[in-house]
Amino acid sequence: MLAAGYGTRMRPLSFDLPKPMMPLWGRPVLEHVLRLLADWGARDVTINAHHQPGEILEFVRRAPVPGVRVALSFEPDLLGAGGALQRARWALREPFWLVNADIAMDLDPSPLVRAFTRRTIAAVWLDAERGPRTVDMGGGLVR
Repeated sequence: MLAAGYGTRMRPLSFDLPKPMMPLWGRPVLEHVLRLLADWGARDVTINAHHQPGEILEFVRRAPVPGVRVALSFEPDLLGAGGALQRARWALREPFWLVNADIAMDLDPSPLVRAFTRRTIAAVWLDAERGPRTVDMGGGLVR
């Protein structure tokens, strides 16, 4: 789970609270994502941390999600998504979910799970109506 960013688009709120810890319906977004992963069958979650990692660590320690073991991968220098995967490779098993800790989502993972039955190396969930639209898909290719 990617949770290391500075939350620059949420400033000044993110000066005091890391974006994954910002409340949504009375609970941190991080908790919503952990519960979603638990519903999908995830039992082990590794969270990368950099910006204000103490807030994330304290939350995981005091409010664990039942059935989910959490490990933190601290990044002294921000590594980006690829660097986070490289640093946490010890925890990765195939297949695995890569999700952002600061994005609330409600989706059925079945299409992504089915993609792996065809020997797919990666599957991505895209919504043409949401997000910054920096990723596009056409003809089965992600651009």
